[in-house]
Amino acid sequence: MSPLTYIVSFNKKVKLLILSIYNKNKNDALIYRTKERVMLICNMDPKLVIDNVGKGLYKFKEQIYEMNEDFALTHDFSKDLNADIKDFSNIMDRLKEMWTALPSEDKQEYIDLIQDLLDDYIEYLSCIHL
Repeated sequence: MSPLTYIVSFNKKVKLLILSIYNKNKNDALIYRTKERVMLICNMDPKLVIDNVGKGLYKFKEQIYEMNEDFALTHDFSKDLNADIKDFSNIMDRLKEMWTALPSEDKQEYIDLIQDLLDDYIEYLSCIHL
């Protein structure tokens, strides 16, 4: 497959993820702004999205594939990712709060989606480094 296949799939899943988060938090202005930013950048530069988000996911691939919930809830990702995105810490705090309130089946859907994103990124890397 071509790298474009994985870029499109990755961005589709990122949009699905952010829309799902937004739909569970429609009255949260920070989540709304984040959704708008993510949708805009996915539409404007999908390669940038897979290159940056994928790289961040890949850094934590062991924890993602092991479904390490404790790590995800306690780790400060902004330090590892050198996050300069405005509101990054606030978004992560909101997502952690949201996570603790989710039913198990919803959590599994998010876990599956994040693992799929990581799979797409790894396949994308294999295409561009052949």
